[in-house]
Amino acid sequence: MGADIADSMASAVENSKVVVCGVSSRYANSPNCRMEADYANKVLKGGNMVWLVMEDGFRPSGWLALYMGQKLYYEVTDDTKVHQQIPKIVQQ
Repeated sequence: MGADIADSMASAVENSKVVVCGVSSRYANSPNCRMEADYANKVLKGGNMVWLVMEDGFRPSGWLALYMGQKLYYEVTDDTKVHQQIPKIVQQ
């Protein structure tokens, strides 16, 4: 990954009060996504991270389960679930 992408991700995290992560099997297997989640967890000290499960039937494991296991997450795998979860996400 190029330094400019890493710098952009770091800057985005550093200038955020909340980081929203849309997770799926592709996210879980992406080194870039893991790096960004690791950094966000460090900068935000584990707080202010919102986890959205984007893939039907996806269950986190490994490093992602470690981050998500202690947090509330929202399933937004179809339009109906998105509309049901929006008020809860905004309230958080």
